[in-house]
Amino acid sequence: MVENSYTEVVQKGLEKLRSLGGVDRIKRFLGEIGGAESGYTWFYNREFFKKIRLKMKLLEDISDLSEIDTRITLFGQRLEMPIMSGAMSGMGDLAPKPLKLVAEAMKEIGSIAWMGAGSKDQLLEMVNTGANVVKITKPYKENEKIIEELSFAEKIGVIAVGIDIDYFYGGKLGDRLILGGVTGPKKISELSEIASTLNIPFVVKGILSESDAKKASNFADAIVVSNHGGTVLDYAAHPLEVLPEIVKEIEGTDIAILVDSGFRRGTDVLKGLALGAKGVLMGSTTLVGLAADGKNGIISLFLAINDELKRTMAICGCKDINSISKDILILA
Repeated sequence: MVENSYTEVVQKGLEKLRSLGGVDRIKRFLGEIGGAESGYTWFYNREFFKKIRLKMKLLEDISDLSEIDTRITLFGQRLEMPIMSGAMSGMGDLAPKPLKLVAEAMKEIGSIAWMGAGSKDQLLEMVNTGANVVKITKPYKENEKIIEELSFAEKIGVIAVGIDIDYFYGGKLGDRLILGGVTGPKKISELSEIASTLNIPFVVKGILSESDAKKASNFADAIVVSNHGGTVLDYAAHPLEVLPEIVKEIEGTDIAILVDSGFRRGTDVLKGLALGAKGVLMGSTTLVGLAADGKNGIISLFLAINDELKRTMAICGCKDINSISKDILILA
């Protein structure tokens, strides 16, 4: 595989999306107006990163970038980087067996492949690559369907499962409702009961407030702080705006805190980690890499982003993930 620069891969991926008429996908990646209703959240998901600046800490006796360690442990797995694919679905117009390619890419770089909606066959293909896979289901109205889907995932060997709670009332693109009538809100007792049927880590994805984080900590092993990439709520907060209070609210627990929505570069990842996240999910970035060059496009993008993270960590005086703290940040 020939590694290309971040910019080269992104340009190639965006060109492919343009050729397919993927205007919304392009807007979402670039942070242009789009998504739910007025479309402000897509814009804000990129704009918010500009509010956070980084301090240089260069006198930390770091010899070179080989000393920088980006490895983390999550769901009992040792990962080479704190960056993972988003909870992906669809993408059949970009490549044959796209979710299998995502899994193969994540396996090769030592990360985790997350799957959103999709068939059992697609999930099985992902697991059979030998990758670490996390399955996230929608909050379907029928709890039996959720339990059956997650139980199947556990049986075939995923490392964790969970539910998109931010999809209780479906999603939106403009005024068009997505999965309206298919999903529905769940009481805490229902989510807790679903989690109790499983013997692997349970993830609650779509947390965007301290109160939800606190309630989820009673039955979840991990949470993903997320506004679902701006396709659920117009004028939604950015995950990094609420992350510090969420970290404080569930301090002292063993809950793993992950984050997504709008992350594109290594500096974005460092900001998320400095504010208290253990890892970052990148959905649109995975999609653009896939569009550019299939599995190799994803690998090239993720390796480039992790290289950016290592360089930025060195400049900010952080030798490993545990040494990253919010004292390297200035919040406007």
